Amino acid sequence: MAANKLPDLSFVRECLDYDPDTGIFLWRERPRGHFRTQRACATWNARYAGKLAGWRLVVDRGEVYWALTLNNRACLAHRIAWLLTYGDDPRPHEIDHIDGNPLNNRIGNLRLATRQQQTFNRRARTHSITGSRGVTECRNGYEARITISGKVHRLGVFPTISEASQAYRQAAKHFHGDYFR
Repeated sequence: MAANKLPDLSFVRECLDYDPDTGIFLWRERPRGHFRTQRACATWNARYAGKLAGWRLVVDRGEVYWALTLNNRACLAHRIAWLLTYGDDPRPHEIDHIDGNPLNNRIGNLRLATRQQQTFNRRARTHSITGSRGVTECRNGYEARITISGKVHRLGVFPTISEASQAYRQAAKHFHGDYFR
């Protein structure tokens, strides 16, 4: 999902409370200036102020993110958490969930990453025959491969998935550093 430009920091602070230890967002009582009428302001505040903010957003690969609607636009919660904590839009970088759980928006679980670093931290694809990243079935067993800067490196053919997976994990740990999963 392409990241929308985030709303102004002062506007977001008027709308939301964010707990960096839990990653949870709560709606604040919003000022009259956010609404067309006093009645709309009073109705919204009576219904939402102090309650959990956001909703689950399912993206193309079936991943589920927490999203918030601000100014009639969907914003990914981890980007709003970054904005509220550090005061700036993380673009052009992406934000990586260190533990791989896109619903865990604790600030300690978020870090800036490039698109390539994001791919290092992905799980195995759900349709993978072997269930392991970097491991494919071949005629003589299971082949381990790793891609570094767009170039595929063959790590060898192994008799078992676990041996091929171990070879991939060692190479990934070496080449991907902190972004290794």
